[in-house]
Amino acid sequence: MKRFIFAVLEIMTLLYFAVPEIMTLLYGAWTDREQEIRWKRVCADLEWFIEGRLIVVGDDGYMKPLDPAEDEVWEIRCVDPDPSIRIFGRFSETDVFIALGHRCREELEEKGSVEWAAAIRACKADWRKLLLTYPPHSGTSIHDYSSENVVYL
Repeated sequence: MKRFIFAVLEIMTLLYFAVPEIMTLLYGAWTDREQEIRWKRVCADLEWFIEGRLIVVGDDGYMKPLDPAEDEVWEIRCVDPDPSIRIFGRFSETDVFIALGHRCREELEEKGSVEWAAAIRACKADWRKLLLTYPPHSGTSIHDYSSENVVYL
C-alpha cells in the first residue's frame, strides 16, 4: 500500500500526511483567488501520487531526492502554473511520504544556493519536531521508497 502522509487521507493505494500549514493552503484560507487556484493545482499534483499513477523521479521528474542524499530530503515539483512550488518532505517507510514544508521555486534561486540549504535544514528540523528520534527511511534504489508505478530518469 502506498502512502503519502498528508492529514489522514486515504485514496486507493496511498496515504499521505502534511503539516497544518500545507493543509491550510491545500484546503482553504487562501488570501486571494490566484492563491486558491495555485494551491488547488498543488493538491491535484499530490493526488497524482496518492492515486498510484506513474511517478517519474529525477531532475526533471515529479519528485527527486535532494543533495546531499544522506539527508533523505525529497522534493515534489508542482510546476504548473508559474510560479512553481516545491513540497519538501521525507519518507518514513516505503510508500509513506511526509510533506513538511514548501517554497516557491523562485525563492530558492540556483540549486545549491543558501536558500536551498535553508529549505533542506528546515525540512530536517520539522521532521525532528514532529517525529523526534524516528529516523527517515533510507534506501539504495527508488523502489526502496516507492514500491510501484515509479521510474527513475
